[in-house]
Amino acid sequence: MLLVSELIGSTDPSFSAGNDIEKMVTAGINRVLSMQTPSGGFGYWPGDVRPHPWASAFGTHFLLDAKKAGYPVPKERIDASLDWMDRELGGKSGSTIASAAGNYHGFTGGSTQSYMLFVMSLAGRPRTAQVQSLLDALPKDVKGSDVELKLQLQAALWMAGDRRYEKELKSTKLPSDNVRFNDDTFFSNRRLRGFALNTMQDLFGNDPAGEPLAEMIGRDLSGDPSVSSCTQELIWNVAGLGKRVKGAAASFKPGVLVADGKTLQPQAPKGGATRLSDRTFNLARAGERKALKLEVEDPGSGSLYLVINSEGIRTDGKFRVGGEGLRLSRTWRALDGTEIKPSFNGTALADLIFVELTLANTSGKEVKNVALVDRLPAGWEIENPRLSRGTTVDWAEPEEQWKVDYMDVRDDKLAVFGTLAAGQTVKVVYAVRAVTAGTFAMPPADASAMYDPSIWARTEDGSVEISGPWAGFLL
Repeated sequence: MLLVSELIGSTDPSFSAGNDIEKMVTAGINRVLSMQTPSGGFGYWPGDVRPHPWASAFGTHFLLDAKKAGYPVPKERIDASLDWMDRELGGKSGSTIASAAGNYHGFTGGSTQSYMLFVMSLAGRPRTAQVQSLLDALPKDVKGSDVELKLQLQAALWMAGDRRYEKELKSTKLPSDNVRFNDDTFFSNRRLRGFALNTMQDLFGNDPAGEPLAEMIGRDLSGDPSVSSCTQELIWNVAGLGKRVKGAAASFKPGVLVADGKTLQPQAPKGGATRLSDRTFNLARAGERKALKLEVEDPGSGSLYLVINSEGIRTDGKFRVGGEGLRLSRTWRALDGTEIKPSFNGTALADLIFVELTLANTSGKEVKNVALVDRLPAGWEIENPRLSRGTTVDWAEPEEQWKVDYMDVRDDKLAVFGTLAAGQTVKVVYAVRAVTAGTFAMPPADASAMYDPSIWARTEDGSVEISGPWAGFLL
């Protein structure tokens, strides 16, 4: 018998192991395929025409996993990426491994090369001589990101039929701290542990040797909120645990969920598929239940896992403002540069407003892959996200504007991504138009290092008042 009420808390969630997984995975596959370039490799940003070495390995790895799980992935698209990586690893194109000058984002050798070789072996196209050469060049006492590099190379050889390093691959003697590298390797020890478990599951299935690592990762994820981890850490940790849970799920009899004395059976699998859905419960307003118990009569052998996914809105939701390593401020201006306060001055329908975001790097070091996101109140629409392409204003100095790597414009937000040198201060200025009358919530703007969540900044929230043409006639 497993008690779950304490795990759910009091935020009015639903109790479920997931929603429509099929649709989410298919959307992910299509998203990755949309990033493929004409030469076969994958771009770093949407719309890229040049392949990115690390992104190509990462995207291909995902597609191989999806295909192995039974999802429809065009074989020719995977083959095109593998062909591109094969040429790169052979130094035939001279654009990445062979020549750093033509290497987009500075990826050359090291962890990117080992990851590409790992994926090639995973796809059944190993380059064993090259793998062994890189492995032999490593020092005996590897540290930092070289631990991950060594793991990738040894696994590449194992998948090619070389079993010499099986004992080392099953070892769980990995760093237990959360050291991160704020560079283009996206490395952290937390990611390393997730990648190691994911690889162990692929190579050895639910071997008992992986259990201590799975337990460590479980503690990591349950001990900290998800915002404490970057996407790379979450992806690999959840993927590794997911594969391990899936391997154990068929060995026990489905239980029942008892909510306030009422027994609920697992949801039936969709389309007759035999997936985890036959052990999935969905309970609305679970936080209002006085007692929740999951009863499993026959748990079978091995470990039994409970995965809880809760959705809802906190009644006392709060967010941190300020920052660590970054400083962010937001100012609103009229066309002539005069500062305005949308929550006090008020604006009228069709007014043009300029949003000025000022971002400073106070960390004392270069910070790469910084994401700056400004969410719009419902009454505003983005008029011009790039002042250099059309509307210009005298008070916005061109040299102060952030030279970003990528800009993503949505109906409800503007997101820009780039690098900040140590001590650098930049600005992002864009225009919005008031399109709907009323009073609307103004979400905070925030910035963070995408692969180091400890570096962040966030402004306060507020409100916006937009008056209609009838405002003067109201008493």
